[in-house]
Amino acid sequence: MKFNLLLLSVVLPAYVHGNIHIDIQASKHSNESFVHFVGVDVALISAEEERTFQVYPQNLKKAVEIHFGKWPSDVFLRGPTPWNLYSSYGWNEVQRVLVPTAARIINITTEPVIISNQKLYNNGTTNGTFNAGMTQSIETTATTTWITGGELNVGAEISVGISFAGAKVSAATKMSYTTQWGKNTERSKAITVGTTSGVEVELMPGQVAYAELTATRGTMEVEVDYTAWLDGIVAVNYPDKYKDHHFWAFNVKNLQKAVGAPQTIQSKAVLVIATRLNAVHATMDNERQRKREERVSHSSQIREGMRDSASTLPVTVFIPTTFHHTKSATSSSSRAVTLDVQRKCTERSKYITLSYDPIMVTARCIRVELEQRILEMAKAVTRPKASGNARED
Repeated sequence: MKFNLLLLSVVLPAYVHGNIHIDIQASKHSNESFVHFVGVDVALISAEEERTFQVYPQNLKKAVEIHFGKWPSDVFLRGPTPWNLYSSYGWNEVQRVLVPTAARIINITTEPVIISNQKLYNNGTTNGTFNAGMTQSIETTATTTWITGGELNVGAEISVGISFAGAKVSAATKMSYTTQWGKNTERSKAITVGTTSGVEVELMPGQVAYAELTATRGTMEVEVDYTAWLDGIVAVNYPDKYKDHHFWAFNVKNLQKAVGAPQTIQSKAVLVIATRLNAVHATMDNERQRKREERVSHSSQIREGMRDSASTLPVTVFIPTTFHHTKSATSSSSRAVTLDVQRKCTERSKYITLSYDPIMVTARCIRVELEQRILEMAKAVTRPKASGNARED
């Protein structure tokens, strides 16, 4: 049997097979942050992709009939085929092409955090220079979530590289990982921030300084759009010839269009990067830091361990001179009053907020309560007693 072929001139783009690369630079400043993408993934169309693009045999035969006028006996998307059509005539098999088409930074949020602190103390007899160098290991996480418009069979990996602009670190400032199309992933990496050189502080004998390693905790949200489409030749066979030929070749895009099949499939990857950036050293005011430490220490004592701490808050009760004739009784009474007031005020101070100093609140409460009790005692002692032989003039 003799087979005739109508040669069609089909020009297809020259795709370079390779992985897709996404490069992200994260910074707390939007003008220093960017997303770059490059690459393309090309593979022979799979059975899943035939369904996604609606190019299964029956739909293709219908498309050929609409486009060319007659329902064919056979349609092919790839080899091998009877008569080795693709290899014999040099036709391009139908391929699925996937490329990133757009990328954008959706959101950047930052907040300052204290990673660690260090106390410097000059216990010598002369002035000295002290180094406040600090480093801290922190974890950076990157998650990728996919929103897909159909099933694709993408076996190649997508590589993601993340760098952190302006980060003062003692190790690598980059993070890289691979993911696959349509598969949600989460990756993490420990990054060391800080420097050993740090900040030099000159201290006099007995002087104390405090240094903090601070950073900006940031979260960046990035979206990358992907587009997939088909390219190649659909091979068609007419056993009894049609228009003087058995075999015909049609661009798959024309057949998709003929039956209204989707010509592109859109998908989106949402990447969220959470890390700490821009680590710096800051030396704090000595007096302010000392007061802050005392305040935190007192607050902890009040909240955690002062249920029966009345004895730690000594209060002297002064008895008016008019009480001297009942000194022993008054002394015993004053001790009972003091303990009762202290317990009452200590319990009350446990419910104050951090906006107030618990020690000051407790002391003020005790003073006010004792003044009230002493006033009541004074009135009781000095109140004149009724006389049994009083008479009315």
